[in-house]
Amino acid sequence: MRIAAARAAGSWRSNLALLFFGIICSLIMAEIAVRALWPRISTKPTLNDRPPFYYAYETSDAVDDQPYQVPKPANVFRITAIGDSFTFAPYLQFDDAFPERLERMLNLNDPGRTQLRAEVVNFGRWGASTRSEVAKTVRAVEEGTDLVLLEITLNDPQLTDYEPKNPRLRGKYKFGELKISPQHTPLLYHWRTLSLIASRIHNSQTKESYIRYHRSLFYEKETWDTFSEALVQIQGVCAAAGVPLAVFIFPFVHYSFDSHYPFQDVHKRLSDFLSAQGIQYFDLLEAFQNAAPERLVVIPGKDLHPNEVAHRIAAEQIYLWLEKQQLIPPPLRIKNKYKNRARRVKAGDPRPNSARISAPFTAPTP
Repeated sequence: MRIAAARAAGSWRSNLALLFFGIICSLIMAEIAVRALWPRISTKPTLNDRPPFYYAYETSDAVDDQPYQVPKPANVFRITAIGDSFTFAPYLQFDDAFPERLERMLNLNDPGRTQLRAEVVNFGRWGASTRSEVAKTVRAVEEGTDLVLLEITLNDPQLTDYEPKNPRLRGKYKFGELKISPQHTPLLYHWRTLSLIASRIHNSQTKESYIRYHRSLFYEKETWDTFSEALVQIQGVCAAAGVPLAVFIFPFVHYSFDSHYPFQDVHKRLSDFLSAQGIQYFDLLEAFQNAAPERLVVIPGKDLHPNEVAHRIAAEQIYLWLEKQQLIPPPLRIKNKYKNRARRVKAGDPRPNSARISAPFTAPTP
């Protein structure tokens, strides 16, 4: 029996040794494979299509808009766009942001006898909360705005303007890549397989934390009460001045806009509140339903602000909604709209797809 027991113990030790040997071989093979593929993973080229520089009017101290007059000239219909970074539009030229695009659309008609023109002033500021936008609304009204266009992003109920170093946000709002260095994380730095696994886990936790934090803003009593009270204050400021208030919701564009969009209930709560309060509003969520998220952000995977495509879509949909709500004076409503610009042919114009010219064209002398 002792011999049988010794043989069983020896067999058990052998099996355990083979198991450990197999695990070690598997780890070594996995590390070899990861290191072979690592250059393709870590150095994948990406197109940096952000502007090489940002321009502004010589006569303006601001980088987010063109200069405007105070008090407002009599022949100007002024819309003031109030919002956070989704209105300010970082990494875009200021005239690619939806306020300036909307202004161009409103000034397409020949002014004729009325000489009426539109201004859409950009009051967007990076990190602004709705609470801080009450003062902006007061300023817009004092400067003579004819319409307040308030943009809501899904982090607007924050109690203070967003600051990455704000201690209130630590542990709640995690975002960004896992930082790996030989000084602080030597094991992850030298063990590529473990580094890859740790990065995937970190990314998953980051996404969950991001969603959990933004949802909490609309369900925790303190943040929701502060946000809703600020909206009521903004509504009151506009009503007291006889200035229409139009609100629109700008969704997070880095998610798929299908049943997996994680903030459907947040949009519903916003819509219900705005409706109950009697505030005119428009939700852009439906406008992005069939759009690919990677085509809507400024730097995919790094900065998730809306890019030029998203701002164009927003401007077009906002215009159509404002027109439907009759919040735009008739002289500023676009008279020429086309389903297909490439096939546009005006009556009496024999030259398709070309603009009329008032004088004959003369070829330059060689």
